[in-house]
Amino acid sequence: MENNEKMNGENTDVVKKIRKRNERKEARVFRLRKGMKTRNLIIILLIVALAGTVFFGYMQTVQAASYKTNLNNMYAKSFEDLSQHIETINNDITKLKVVSSNEQWSLLLMNILKTSSSASDVLGQLPSGIEAVGGMTAFINRLGDYCYMLNKRMLNGNVLKPEDIQQIDTLTAEVSNLMQQINNIASDENTDYTAYAQKNIFIGEETENISGAPEFKSDISYPSLLYDGPFSESTENKEPKELRGEEYTKDKAKEVATGFYQGRAVNIDDGGDLDGKIYAYGFTGQLQGGGTFDIYITKIGGKVLWSYESLPVQQDVTVDAALQQRCYASATDFLAKLGYANMKPNYWQHYDGVGVINFAPVENGTVLYPDIVKVWVDLKENRAIGIDANHYIMSHYNRTLPAAAITIEDARATVAQRMEIVSEQIALIPLEDNSESLCYEFSGKSGADEFLFYINAVTGKEEDVLQIIHAPNGQMVM
Repeated sequence: MENNEKMNGENTDVVKKIRKRNERKEARVFRLRKGMKTRNLIIILLIVALAGTVFFGYMQTVQAASYKTNLNNMYAKSFEDLSQHIETINNDITKLKVVSSNEQWSLLLMNILKTSSSASDVLGQLPSGIEAVGGMTAFINRLGDYCYMLNKRMLNGNVLKPEDIQQIDTLTAEVSNLMQQINNIASDENTDYTAYAQKNIFIGEETENISGAPEFKSDISYPSLLYDGPFSESTENKEPKELRGEEYTKDKAKEVATGFYQGRAVNIDDGGDLDGKIYAYGFTGQLQGGGTFDIYITKIGGKVLWSYESLPVQQDVTVDAALQQRCYASATDFLAKLGYANMKPNYWQHYDGVGVINFAPVENGTVLYPDIVKVWVDLKENRAIGIDANHYIMSHYNRTLPAAAITIEDARATVAQRMEIVSEQIALIPLEDNSESLCYEFSGKSGADEFLFYINAVTGKEEDVLQIIHAPNGQMVM
């Protein structure tokens, strides 16, 4: 019995040992299987992450390619429109050399003025911002204003001077040269217009090492027009009146530019500085969600002189009075955040989904037209995408306006004999000799035509008369 019990005890111990060994084996097997599952899960997650990264990169590449295509199409249309406008100007200015009647002279001069305004609007759509199109914009504006001055002189019974004829000959040659170069770009189907976004092509510099960008000759010399007008050399030689304060470094100006886009700038690079009466640091970069931007910050005072966000061409925007008012409101709010208070919208135009609104400040009830600020608005998103504060910075200062010597009732009586008055206000307007005049502004109709009359509030003189033209893409005054 004792031996049996002893053997049974020993067997029990053996069984326990075997059971423990089996349990340890099962535990090791379980840990191995668990480790394999964990490793497999990590591998699967890594594969998914890698696939996601590859897919994201692919989609980014596709999106970038699509954006570049849209941007290139927008620039292509702008060059095509500019080419047509310059060709029209070239035809009309060439005819000036052969016509003899005052009627034909007046008709051609006003046509050039109108087309110059359209060309100036298109220039705002071209790449590279102020630095690239500044010289050409100044030339086009001076050309239009020169034609206006000549026409006004002829209507007053004056004859053309020999220097006017010589000036017309010079302008004809320069416009013809400009037309040829613009046409060369617009007619080349292989032109990569986005390449121009990083290069100056219109102020006497050649394109260098730009892939896809043809050579743009640098032999255009924009002539100085022989008259004193709002865009003449004498105006450009004036010192800006609003620039004051500390001198900003390039790095500090970059901080201003970055802050202007409120965290939407993905990167920001040197875009080339603007060296003139208003020295400004230039920057360019990309925005979150696509799109590029150009911006210029003044060296003195660190003010935003000019900025613009490039957008794809938008053809599906329905423009009506309600949209216009919404754009006015968003642009006004945009200016207020930049420190431009009491700004009143005046006229606007729109093209390819972008609205351009002219604002003038109002001080003590007086509209200050010399101090205009231009704002671009994305019509689809109702969001400000650009600003041109050049006129404001050049002209604005703390003025002491003269007291009106005649009443608005007296001025109204003069105008009311010739048209039905719709609205009236007091305004400061720029004159051709670069002075300013306090006037009563009357907007009204004579038949189907709309006009703006300006009666000098001090002398009672009829200072100016402008016609309001309603075009499919907005308003213009002539």
